[in-house]
Amino acid sequence: MLVYEGLKKDFLYSVESDKIAEEIENSILKKLGRHTGESES
Repeated sequence: MLVYEGLKKDFLYSVESDKIAEEIENSILKKLGRHTGESES
């Protein structure tokens, strides 16, 4: 499953600003309707 969609520069910005985990978690919530396990965050 694709959990991140966006441009490379946006991905790098998300990583550098420490927001990538939150963005991926939100993507999973939107696509699957559930949260990831705490150990996966």
